[in-house]
Amino acid sequence: MDITIAQTAGFCMGVKRAIELALEASRQYRLPIYTCGPLIHNPHVLEMLQKNNIMQLKDLDQIDQGILLIRAHGISPEHRQHLEEKGLIIIDGTCPRVQRIHHQISKYIQKNYDIVIYGDPDHAEVTGLLGSAGERGRLVSSIEDAEQLPSFTGPVLFVAQTTQSRQQFEQIKAVLEQRNNKLVVIDTLCATTEARQAEVLRLAQDNDAVVVVGGKNSANTVRLVELTRQASKIAFHVETEEDLPDPLPESIRKIAVTAGASTPNWMIERVIDRLERMKKEITLKKTLVDLVKWSTESFALVALGSASLALTCSYYLFRTFDLIPIIVAASYVLSMHILNHYADRKSVLINEPLREEVFRRHQNVFIALGIGAGFIALSLTFFLGKTASLLVLFAVATGAVYSVRIVPHSLTRMTRYQRLKEIPASKDFVVALAWSSVTVFVPFFSRYSSDSYPQLLTVWLMAFFLVYIRTVLLDIKDIQGDRIVGKETLPIILGEKKTLTFMKILLGLETALIVLGSMSGLLPRPALFQILSLTPILLVILYYKKGPLTRRYRFQALLDISFVSSGIITLLSLL
Repeated sequence: MDITIAQTAGFCMGVKRAIELALEASRQYRLPIYTCGPLIHNPHVLEMLQKNNIMQLKDLDQIDQGILLIRAHGISPEHRQHLEEKGLIIIDGTCPRVQRIHHQISKYIQKNYDIVIYGDPDHAEVTGLLGSAGERGRLVSSIEDAEQLPSFTGPVLFVAQTTQSRQQFEQIKAVLEQRNNKLVVIDTLCATTEARQAEVLRLAQDNDAVVVVGGKNSANTVRLVELTRQASKIAFHVETEEDLPDPLPESIRKIAVTAGASTPNWMIERVIDRLERMKKEITLKKTLVDLVKWSTESFALVALGSASLALTCSYYLFRTFDLIPIIVAASYVLSMHILNHYADRKSVLINEPLREEVFRRHQNVFIALGIGAGFIALSLTFFLGKTASLLVLFAVATGAVYSVRIVPHSLTRMTRYQRLKEIPASKDFVVALAWSSVTVFVPFFSRYSSDSYPQLLTVWLMAFFLVYIRTVLLDIKDIQGDRIVGKETLPIILGEKKTLTFMKILLGLETALIVLGSMSGLLPRPALFQILSLTPILLVILYYKKGPLTRRYRFQALLDISFVSSGIITLLSLL
């Protein structure tokens, strides 16, 4: 069974913006944030938001004070005025595209236009738009509604709910044009929604069935299901992977996966993983995919990557390498990743559902492996000298307490942070510092030479930049889940675009460091070929939202392959 993933699946700009505003307000005010109705049409996300003190109300008369977030659907001017009179702190999460429609309606009302709005009568966005239109507003939900409208003597403005069908919009527009020669049409359909609907039609043509992931009460998700069925193809509307029929009908050989605008990435990931596990056939491709998936989710690939980095750093420091520092680096990184997986379970459940599934099935094995790898790392350092042992001991201790509360409850009011991981953007720096320490400083102090300090600085910066870039890029991938659980990573602070730009700059500095180090003699000449090992990272930066990189395990595998290729290039240079 072939599985195709839609490029347009997941959060739209308006929903993403509203959630970000809600989570930011929750952190800033430390007070309950209320919304009139569900902030997002996805019950599982709403449950997570409620844990962040973001709660929906059916009736705003329940509160007379506090913070109210206007949803992406927007509200009418009269409703807004009522909220302001109640004295509520208002945060406007209205989608900018919806705000534009309100602005256009108000503008044409002042010019004495009647307003015709195409939309669903019970949809919150339409309720708000009709409120802006007032007595001059008319709602149509079908061609029949348009044909039954009374004759307008004056000019008419025609707009639509952002998530409506392009085809029906054009048909209703044609009816109105025949009935009024003073019709003004403003195309208010959301381009993202259009692209999503156009893509689902293409997917329906090319596949036997389409899985649509999203809330049962999400209008745009339901429309994707309807479009699939209109194309005479099987459509499965699922909220979670548990809703998938198992087994699938035998007639389905090719299946596509898309999602509504209220569906987060991790829920799409879980559905795709369940579909992949339903595959019965054993092929070379499936075997290779399963191998990459297992090696990534079990941290085997990242351990191999750290060993490769340690090999490269050792060789560049002393033009040779020892096996013990390489094993120490791999054991340390493996141990810290496994143990912190269990210490940060809440985040892992959202961001890394595939890994959590692997760890859940073999929990005792992984706990033993994490503890055992840490013990090996500490034990082997005694063969490397006192300084190297203390370095690894400090790194292990820091990694072990990173997710643990270190500030007592009694002092909570005196400081905002109770754990190291709660310090904004700390994880990326701490991980890069720990990795670079065990891959550079441990081999350096095992073969200490006062003449090696220039090489030490050059090699350490190379390692630090590489690990820092890797960690930050993974944080970009996890930005949706990190917002939900309250993490303050660098991408959340800077935003995705600025963070990606920053990573491009660091990758440029890494390249310059390799070139200058090779030309100056601080690094051996063959080190120039290390630029090739940066290619996977560059591909991740350029295409992190496209194609296969929509899957997290492939995204991470490509980053870790960059580290593995570093060691391979070093070994090849010795031949």
